[in-house]
Amino acid sequence: MPTINWKLPEMVSAAYAPLFTSDKRYIVYKGSRGSGKSEAAARKAILDIVTKPYVNWLILRRYANTNRQSTFTLIQKVATQLGVSGLFQFNSSLPEITYKPTGQKILFRGADKPLSITSLSD
Repeated sequence: MPTINWKLPEMVSAAYAPLFTSDKRYIVYKGSRGSGKSEAAARKAILDIVTKPYVNWLILRRYANTNRQSTFTLIQKVATQLGVSGLFQFNSSLPEITYKPTGQKILFRGADKPLSITSLSD
């Protein structure tokens, strides 16, 4: 497994650096456009999947159809920047990302389709 050099707080805005040390189950961040929250969350998702074999991620946006062009693409870009993209299978048609070594998933859903969220199972 490649070694990932996490350079906090340099890799994200200082406002979002605590995201990497929190042990909370649910984390909600807000910020204006361009504040760095999406980049920080993408890096956190990659870190959690690679280092915690019991973690899966569900990424919600207000509208489901915006996930493929925004959050899915961003996580793919961050994985490439970190040099770990080869450890992931990116399925843009669902969209869904699978961590190959363990089968962990990063799932993408929209709040506009609540049944797609409630039907998730292990």
